[in-house]
Amino acid sequence: MLVTLLLISTWPFWLLLIAFLCLEVYFLEKEDPVKTTMSLAIFIGLVLMFTDWKPWYTFSWESVIGYGLLYLVLAVAYVFPRFILYVKDKAKAFEGSYTDQKTKWENYKAGTGGDRWGSGWTTYNTFEEMLRGDYKMPPMPWDQGVKGKVYMWMAYWPLSGAWVLLHRPLEWFWDWAYATVKDKLASLSYKIFRSHFQGR
Repeated sequence: MLVTLLLISTWPFWLLLIAFLCLEVYFLEKEDPVKTTMSLAIFIGLVLMFTDWKPWYTFSWESVIGYGLLYLVLAVAYVFPRFILYVKDKAKAFEGSYTDQKTKWENYKAGTGGDRWGSGWTTYNTFEEMLRGDYKMPPMPWDQGVKGKVYMWMAYWPLSGAWVLLHRPLEWFWDWAYATVKDKLASLSYKIFRSHFQGR
């Protein structure tokens, strides 16, 4: 224990820990389960090699089962709000395409769109069916690409949750700040332009 306490009080340890966490988050965001798991295993191996932490001395099946079930319950609880955030992000990114496709669908149903838009839509009865069939919108947990995200969120929920709590507020603040500055600058630009040509 003394070796461990001495080690964690040094800056190289914290530098290594920060580097490991950044690497894990990077692999997690890239949805690379192999590299995420490998980097975790390497880090645990380094900790076991250079400290006197020996978890097998206090190993018990009761603890493993208990902590495992707790981890699983928290993973299931976390994946719901994380999936909601994901769907909201996808919906926001799809706003422009949604309006465009809605107009094309209405023209197709009215018979004014021609074959340019509706040639492959004969199997769809509703606009929602077309969005799911052609664009996989809204995203579902069994879709290709989304299923892997759900697995990663559940398996690495502490890192995923910490990253969301860290960067989401900063992202929202940045978006608000940019929108505020953009509106102010646009208003200022109009005023300067009008004043320059006033009376002409």
